[in-house]
Amino acid sequence: MDLRVYEVLFQFNQGLSQALASLNIIEKLDMAAPDYVSKVRTSLSELRAEANNHFTCKIAQKEQEEENHFYRIRRKREKAEEDPNDIYHDVKAREWLRREKGLPPRAVFLPWTQSDDDRILAMQKAAASAPPPQSEQSRNTGDAKQESPEGGSGT
Repeated sequence: MDLRVYEVLFQFNQGLSQALASLNIIEKLDMAAPDYVSKVRTSLSELRAEANNHFTCKIAQKEQEEENHFYRIRRKREKAEEDPNDIYHDVKAREWLRREKGLPPRAVFLPWTQSDDDRILAMQKAAASAPPPQSEQSRNTGDAKQESPEGGSGT
């Protein structure tokens, strides 16, 4: 939020404080009846409180919108920088805390090495390069008799 907004609100409150201080001087100089000065003082104080409430609610709303905006920007940046293996670090830390508290583990960490990754990649590559499976009809070639479309047997 712009600093100027807070400065203006401060100046507004400072002006009303000066007006209230001036009322004290007016009261001491007997320029007005004490009950009238008291009524004006109450009205000014009420005006200040109501105005501050209204202005600060609007400021708070704008600050919340600004906070949400920058939160979304930060989350977007964090997601872009996020390590895909962070979840494993989080789970490992939580499991360590469970172990410290004497609770049974919820997750089991299996050992995994680079050779395991290589083996899985080789299996995937082999599966991708293998010929597609043949249909049942093309496998039935051989000694079995094939029926012709008319229903008879063809030779």
